[in-house]
Amino acid sequence: MQTINIYTYNELSDNSKQIALDNYRTSDDDTAYYSSYDILTSLVESLTTLFEKCNDIKLTNYNLDINGSYISIEFTQDDCNSLTGSRALAWLENNLLSNLRIPRNEYVSKRKAYLRYGDSYRTGCYRNIARLTGLCADDTFLDALITRVKDNYTLKKAFEALADVYTDLAYTEYEYTQTTEYISDHLLVNNYMFFENGNTVKN
Repeated sequence: MQTINIYTYNELSDNSKQIALDNYRTSDDDTAYYSSYDILTSLVESLTTLFEKCNDIKLTNYNLDINGSYISIEFTQDDCNSLTGSRALAWLENNLLSNLRIPRNEYVSKRKAYLRYGDSYRTGCYRNIARLTGLCADDTFLDALITRVKDNYTLKKAFEALADVYTDLAYTEYEYTQTTEYISDHLLVNNYMFFENGNTVKN
């Protein structure tokens, strides 16, 4: 009876590891698909939560895709569309950013708990670094929005330009899922097993 040895990714030779990586990149493995899908879904959650946290604005239509995206919005008051400069920044503060800051009454009631975080948790500070969903993309979307308003975009264009920010982030994240670092970790964490030549042992 022939004995067939199987190996974890770390136990493979360098040549066999390369074969395992190449096979993963070209496979129809559902875990590979869902790994990328989960990352893109998280980006959508982060962006749509930004609109949910914002007063007097509605995300009327959007298509978010790694190959190109668009966003359409409506304001409760039509004159907000063309706001620029300091008036647009004031609108952002009043309708979005203030909703993410620690109000004085909350800080006073939770002061002992907040003291452990030092100066980053005071009245007027954001509740945490990732301010919308807890995802890293939160700050990217918020910072891009503020930057565009400071660059004299109208408020409407600044919000709708977040579609391009999504596409850039999605492409960057997808590219990362194709790197040796990411795939190696994925193969280890998910307990993939291999033949000596680097081919995957099918369950």
